[in-house]
Amino acid sequence: MGRPLKRKNFKLVSTGNASTGTITAVSVSHGGSHYSSGITVTVSAPTANGNVVSATVEPVVVQGVIESIAVTNGGIGYLTAPTYTINLPAAVGVSATGTEAESTLTVGNVSGIFVGMTVKDNTGDNAEIPANTVVTAISGTAISISNPLTSSVNGTVTFSDAGSGFVAGSTTISNTTANRVSIQTSIAASGNTILSQVGSRRYRILAQNGTVSNCRLVASASPTAEQCSLVAFDSAGNSYWVTKWLSNKVTIMPNALAAGQTSFQFGSVGHDATARWSYGSAVANVSVRLATEA
Repeated sequence: MGRPLKRKNFKLVSTGNASTGTITAVSVSHGGSHYSSGITVTVSAPTANGNVVSATVEPVVVQGVIESIAVTNGGIGYLTAPTYTINLPAAVGVSATGTEAESTLTVGNVSGIFVGMTVKDNTGDNAEIPANTVVTAISGTAISISNPLTSSVNGTVTFSDAGSGFVAGSTTISNTTANRVSIQTSIAASGNTILSQVGSRRYRILAQNGTVSNCRLVASASPTAEQCSLVAFDSAGNSYWVTKWLSNKVTIMPNALAAGQTSFQFGSVGHDATARWSYGSAVANVSVRLATEA
């Protein structure tokens, strides 16, 4: 179908002006301590309405401290900085063996064990495993620990994440104004949201009343069910129906001449043409401007 539209061209319905609201960076005010490599971070939901996407991030833990937060998906619809919740992995109790004075434990199952976790013996009295011992490496079923065993181990050992104290710093949000394409459906003339492109002439639409359906671009002021219409204007103000919309060009059908105009810049009545497109202004005989909503 040619080059499809980029996601930024899909309308975001928010309170007030539409905005991409994408998180681009998160700083760390305080990295805390005793975190393991098994922690995850949950980002609170966007506060905009409509076609929003929650952000995802990954913590970078070095020697128990969260040194940085990497943004893996900036999301869409963040009007203000979200909150970040640290999720600690569940404690794991497994059967383990180890020899006195050595810094290695052999376990039956390493599932749920992460570097940085605190290690305690089955009694919790540090008789076998010294206090403040943590996992330093995992290789197969061998667990390297930070302190040598005070006596041999043969029983249940508990691995847990004792992390605390993280405080997020500032959040950088990209608030580039999103272009709001005015696409009309049989349900409403405006306020419809393009969710995705399913073909060069077909789109998945969230209608103003909340229903979701696919529609096909048609040259009509009164689209019926499964149809939608989009208008474009040339530099003289002549209007066109958009019948095909791709990332770099549109196929257009002349609709109506502007006052004082005697001919269209693209095509003729009953005959379509192609042109480049933009949201801002049209260039004579080169591009058209798509109709947008405020």
